[in-house]
Amino acid sequence: MKKILISVAAAALMSTSAFAATDGTPGATSTGTADINVTIEPFVNIRGLDDLTINIAAGDINESAPNNRAGQAVTNFCVFSNVTSAGNYTITPTSALAGTSGNPFGLTGPEGTQLNYLASFTDQGTGSPFVAGGFLARNQARAATTTAGGQNRPTDFNCSNVTGGSNAAIGIGVRNSVALAALAGVYTGTLTVTVAVP
Repeated sequence: MKKILISVAAAALMSTSAFAATDGTPGATSTGTADINVTIEPFVNIRGLDDLTINIAAGDINESAPNNRAGQAVTNFCVFSNVTSAGNYTITPTSALAGTSGNPFGLTGPEGTQLNYLASFTDQGTGSPFVAGGFLARNQARAATTTAGGQNRPTDFNCSNVTGGSNAAIGIGVRNSVALAALAGVYTGTLTVTVAVP
């Protein structure tokens, strides 16, 4: 054990000695050097999520397609990541209320009832998350990149150099069967979206 500790200490001394400023010598000119070491930590940022509203009327519900959506809404947003040239990150959605299989997120409504909904995600700023993306599971991280589909990797937190100013989208939907079983009224809740360094 002592040998391992000694060799690690020796390696640390050798690595620091390679990084050192030098002094000049006296004369008509004198030159010194300063080595420079800049470290940029890996980090991510999410901006531009919009509040989502769905209004479902009787004419929006298709009884013969219970698993289809009676209503849906989409928000496009910007994710910044400096992790690799691909801009790797993970995205994890959650809600205070757990839903059911296929509708994993929950909202609170009239008389304490719950309305469950689904969410879909794409790491591209164009196209529908329901078409180009995949369904999200509550509290489960999903791998993504900021450069999916040939997008530019953002060089600021607002995706100013990305076409459309967004590079990701989340859509939520309420299935026909869920809407039919629900009481009339307003259902509310919060979808929390966390992006992280993978």
